[in-house]
Amino acid sequence: MIPAASVENLKLNVKGIVTQPGDEDYTVSRWSYFAEKSAQFVVFPRDVEDVSTAVKFVREHNLDIAIRGGGHASGGQSSSEGLVIDFSKYMNGASVDPKAKTARVEGGCKGVTLERETIQHSLGATLGTCSQVGVVGHLIGGGIGLSIGQYGLALDNLISATVVLADGDVVTANENEHPDLFWGIRGGGGSFGIITEMEIRLHDQRPDLYACTFIYSPDKLPEVIEELSKWRSGQQVDEFISVVFSLNPQKNPVIVLSAYKNSDRSSGEAAFQRFGVLGPLMQMPKQLPFEQFSSLSDPFVSGVSSRLPQGVYIKALTLEIAQAAWDAWHQLVTTTSASASIIMFEHYHYDKLASIASDATAYVHRTKDMMVCINLNYPDRSTCSASEAKKHALEIKHIIDAKANADEPSLCGYPLYADPYSSVTDTDEYARAVFGNNYPRLQEIKKRYDPDQVFNKWFPIRPA
Repeated sequence: MIPAASVENLKLNVKGIVTQPGDEDYTVSRWSYFAEKSAQFVVFPRDVEDVSTAVKFVREHNLDIAIRGGGHASGGQSSSEGLVIDFSKYMNGASVDPKAKTARVEGGCKGVTLERETIQHSLGATLGTCSQVGVVGHLIGGGIGLSIGQYGLALDNLISATVVLADGDVVTANENEHPDLFWGIRGGGGSFGIITEMEIRLHDQRPDLYACTFIYSPDKLPEVIEELSKWRSGQQVDEFISVVFSLNPQKNPVIVLSAYKNSDRSSGEAAFQRFGVLGPLMQMPKQLPFEQFSSLSDPFVSGVSSRLPQGVYIKALTLEIAQAAWDAWHQLVTTTSASASIIMFEHYHYDKLASIASDATAYVHRTKDMMVCINLNYPDRSTCSASEAKKHALEIKHIIDAKANADEPSLCGYPLYADPYSSVTDTDEYARAVFGNNYPRLQEIKKRYDPDQVFNKWFPIRPA
């Protein structure tokens, strides 16, 4: 039991808000019901000093701690039954230096907020394809997005970070100050401290881009896969296609091919007109304002439900893989309560990502392998448990693996899609799988900055 005087002292020393169950501002809501936990304290900090104060309180009273940035993790990484530091209320902004082509991003900033700030200066950041994802969490876990073909991962564009360590000290991590910590946070997640602010590199960005969605009936799958393969062989660095298996509003199964080119309309139409001749049920082209790009995925990811993503890597999307995935997905959405679930095949241009050495940062998976996301979604929170969702997700993953990676199954897939494994604490098997040959170095960094494993919410790293 924490003495009332200690709690009162915390509230007096925090400029933001310290809440407890029953308080008006208290909330533990997350993107996925599976991730929600009832915390003893939720602290909404106003500045880095507040964060430091909260960390010292946690250490003094031996509490578990979690950090909420965007609240988009479904594995429970941003939740705790102890104390949660929640950046969403106050520390959620971004500012741009147009001359330096950089941005400063607070811990709770979401992708859509940064997009709106940068485009005012004809600049863009390396962001993902979901508007509500937190910028910091996306970056420190990898950072796949539309512009990786030109500028690499989001973490490859990190310049500096302000980090609150496990003892409450505040440090700057960059190439010159705490370079080992700087290396570790670029792919090692929040294992070493709390990032309250980042400085990131921006790039020139036109005001709009071309987007076209093609919706096909299931019998078109062979033709779609064949045409995708042809397009893929000549894919340009500013092009991206996602292929999604989904139920439409009438609950009929469809193939949704969303094509994007960071260009004018004529260039976009020329790049993707090949998919229009396949006879789609619908074709919806538009020239889209840049700041609206990430919101296109909102129909698949907005709102709160019971969600659990699982990733898998494949070399290429063949008809055999696609058909096996389709059959497994279709059985899931028609025989269980997971009717809003999707499978997404992400055709990014991976060459830039793969051109960087696997030990240049903590992010080890520097290959041209394609990312696949199996996103389990149960609209009614009462119809499924997290363990059942994990079982379903892994069944589909194993089916895809059997066709794509029979010799060497991919244990976790893209780290930010590996929520079934991310919060496992009784073994570091999954951390070793995610970080690969970089794991020993990460263990040394953990030993220096967090030997007591205060921060243990995402693929916990065991100190050397």
